[in-house]
Amino acid sequence: MCPEFVDALTGNLGACAREVAAIKPACPTLCNRTLFDDGPNGCAMGQACPGETPTTFECEGDTCSCKVGDEVQTQCDSAGICSQGWEAQAGAANVCCGFEY
Repeated sequence: MCPEFVDALTGNLGACAREVAAIKPACPTLCNRTLFDDGPNGCAMGQACPGETPTTFECEGDTCSCKVGDEVQTQCDSAGICSQGWEAQAGAANVCCGFEY
């Protein structure tokens, strides 16, 4: 059995410490995502990534708004998107705002 492999599996990085340290910068921290569902009349989704201004796609009634930080950038017709599920909402956020959730 390879002692370095056993050490790495048990948390003692030993000979593998340099390789493990190199993995961390290559794998960025994941973004935090939020979803809000208030039925067919209201929904929202947002994303906050390290080092970037948070984005939000908010729909209420007949209008959806695209926000970067707290500022509305664009608006579009909701077309009933809130009753179509989060995948359709994410697609609408991409079409309306250019956001990729």
